[in-house]
Amino acid sequence: MDIYENNKLCSIGYKLSFAKEFRLDTRDIPEHLDVPTAKYAVQRYLKRNDKLLRKLVPESYALRLASGKVRARRLVCVSSAEKLELPGNWAELKLVVDARGITVQRLRLTLDYPDQCARKRFTSSTISSWTPEDGGTGTV
Repeated sequence: MDIYENNKLCSIGYKLSFAKEFRLDTRDIPEHLDVPTAKYAVQRYLKRNDKLLRKLVPESYALRLASGKVRARRLVCVSSAEKLELPGNWAELKLVVDARGITVQRLRLTLDYPDQCARKRFTSSTISSWTPEDGGTGTV
């Protein structure tokens, strides 16, 4: 990702990884989907999603430069499964942003929009309940 600092073009690197306990939840989807295919689809989606990366990469960079005790930021992103090129109607990604980069913990594919009351309430830091489809109208 390129950013401008003092009128100079700078590049901030980030690491996209998957948690050791990465979970793929496809209970509602009749088609079989293996984990390597899902990981590849998530990786392609995140690399092509500039709006989401514009929020997450500077956050990770700020955590790298922070002094003292810093906490990882958690984010749940809901998107159309079609954008990930996966079966189903909706895809819910659980991401963790920390000083090392962006870690994908879970991918859940559903036919219905994910129930917001079913999961723990998200406590916002500098990122809140923003999704790429909001077009910048969500709270950030």
